[in-house]
Parts: sequence; C-alpha cells; structure tokens
Amino acid sequence: MAQWHQRLVRTALRLTGDRDQADDLAQQAVCQGLAAWERFDGQCLPMTWLHRILLNCFRDRVRRDSVRRAEELDEWAVAAPSDGTGPEAVEKEEELACLRMAINQLPDDLRRPLVAAVLDGHSYQEVAELLGIPAGTVASRIHKARRQLLETLRQTFGEE
Repeated sequence: MAQWHQRLVRTALRLTGDRDQADDLAQQAVCQGLAAWERFDGQCLPMTWLHRILLNCFRDRVRRDSVRRAEELDEWAVAAPSDGTGPEAVEKEEELACLRMAINQLPDDLRRPLVAAVLDGHSYQEVAELLGIPAGTVASRIHKARRQLLETLRQTFGEE
C-alpha cells in the first residue's frame, strides 16, 4: 500500500486544502484499508478501493467538524515558468491563480469529478466508482465543469 500513499495524499490535499489534514486522512485510509483487506473483493482496482475509503474518511471528518476549510493549492498549478522572473512569469502566476480560484468556485458535484479525472489522472470509470455515480454522469459533470471554467476564464481574460 505504500506505493499508493502519495496518490492518496494528493487527493486528500485537494479535498482538505491542508497538508497536515491530508497526511492524516491518507494515513487513516491506509490503516482502514489494511484492517479491512480481507474484505476487498477485487471488483475494482485496489487504488480505487483505497480512494473510496479516503473519500469516506473525508466525509466523516467533514460531518464531524461541520466546517471544511479551503485555500488555494499550488498542487493544482501546472509547471511554473523555468526562470520564475520577468513579466511572462508574473503573467503565468496570475493565470494559474485565476484557474485555481475558478476551480475552487465550482460546485462540489462538478469539482470532485474534474479533480479526480483531470488532475489526479483517474479514468472516468474509476471516478465513477470513487464517487458512487455512473460513468456517464462523470463525463457529463466534467464537461459542465470545463464549460464553466472556460466561461469564467473568458470573463476574466477576454475572448482569447
């Protein structure tokens, strides 16, 4: 399970917005997965099963805390410009900040499939299993999320 830990941490970080909470959630998911390993039925990939446990841990924590903190995450950014200076680097950072903000503003039902598929690299079928929704719904929500992001970015940057 150690090879899956970093993917769990990345997903948890996107869910919580806090590195410490993400580490705790990933550890909790791995521990629960180990404790319940004999119940793993092989109907899905082990990573999908662990992500499902992670999401359940997250939902439990949100219910328990009744407040979910969110902050902008650098992990959502694509690679930064190589030199990190100059007007192009500043412009790129501003664009990435706008993209992160636009992703954060998406409704949960659109943001979660988008993050899982596009940023975490899961297939639509894996996302469907993770979120407990049909694969067609995943595709539809990702499409809607992309359209909303495009519209938000067009409003921010013009029709480019």
